[in-house]
Amino acid sequence: MALVSNVPELTAIAPGGTEMIALSMIAAVCVLNSGLCALFTLHAVYILFGKRNHMSAKTKRLQQTFFLSLLVQLLVPFISLAAPWFWFIFAAIIKIEPILGSS
Repeated sequence: MALVSNVPELTAIAPGGTEMIALSMIAAVCVLNSGLCALFTLHAVYILFGKRNHMSAKTKRLQQTFFLSLLVQLLVPFISLAAPWFWFIFAAIIKIEPILGSS
């Protein structure tokens, strides 16, 4: 006995007019914020892991450890929350049929 699933196709609704302007503004703000976050992160990496000697060796080591700890604390939840969404998008793109059970 085969299981039949009624899964609707993914469709994109194209916004128009003021919705498109609002979405463009939101996208621009997101890109700007992402760029600023990347810039500040690269600056922190440059200061903490560069060859500069404006802080003691112990302070530099403590700040490097703290920075790496924060990075791990950020990446673990992000990866565990984003991985299913990336799989869902990948499966939709290559049209993988869901396996609902064995027959």
